[in-house]
Amino acid sequence: MRKAVSFIPEPEAHEFLDNFRAQARKLLARFRIPAQDAEDLLQDTLLLYLDCNPDVPCVESWLQGTLKNRCLVYWRERRRQFYQTMDLALLDSLAEPTAPSQEHRIYLDEVISHLDHLTGPCASLLKLRYQSDFKPSQLADRLGYGRRGIYKILERCVAALSRRLLVARRRPV
Repeated sequence: MRKAVSFIPEPEAHEFLDNFRAQARKLLARFRIPAQDAEDLLQDTLLLYLDCNPDVPCVESWLQGTLKNRCLVYWRERRRQFYQTMDLALLDSLAEPTAPSQEHRIYLDEVISHLDHLTGPCASLLKLRYQSDFKPSQLADRLGYGRRGIYKILERCVAALSRRLLVARRRPV
């Protein structure tokens, strides 16, 4: 059975929402949430409060904490999507074309040289991933990682490789 939602009297509700809106703007700006996504995060937070109606002494603090957590999750998901996209793009670009071109060979050599400069498990993991076309589950079995944990490790390694490639691209020739 759901709890009844306790409503704030209307004059106090307007003041409460105005105060919360100002604090939410600051929080969303601090986390650099894009405007088109900020509204969604704010609505999700308010709906979550209305849906679960937690019994908390300070509603404003609960809403701020929840909104902060939503911002953290937002950026975690954005990073995860970026690294998954980067992983797929690297797999596609390193795939052998039917007739290897000079440009493809240069790109392949550049990526492989950056793989050689990575440290520790990232180098071996990404070499297996991109040179031998191993799937994440095969990487986990081969390198002794858990099948769930391999995605987080792969994400970190792709992030390290991405940073190296971006820095190399920014250097003047």
